Amino acid sequence: MIVTATQSPFARNIRGHSQVIHALGDLGHAKKDRHDTARSVLVFDKGMRQGEHPITQHHVSGPALKRIADAINAWLKAPAPVDSKPPKA
Repeated sequence: MIVTATQSPFARNIRGHSQVIHALGDLGHAKKDRHDTARSVLVFDKGMRQGEHPITQHHVSGPALKRIADAINAWLKAPAPVDSKPPKA
């Protein structure tokens, strides 16, 4: 099974738009890319498109970008063990 992460928004140009699809295993972490005004970016450590890829179109200020990066990074951490036992009646 191949698991992928899709980078959005679409890149728009004269010929329309494109969408980049990355393997989830290539994703290293998320971060805020500047100090005052910033965008949230995904940082890919491996694969054909290594580097930073923005996930928000506009630069903004405030705490939202750090919360976005923190939420993505928490999701990327190793998952907790899954309890696969059926519920007791």
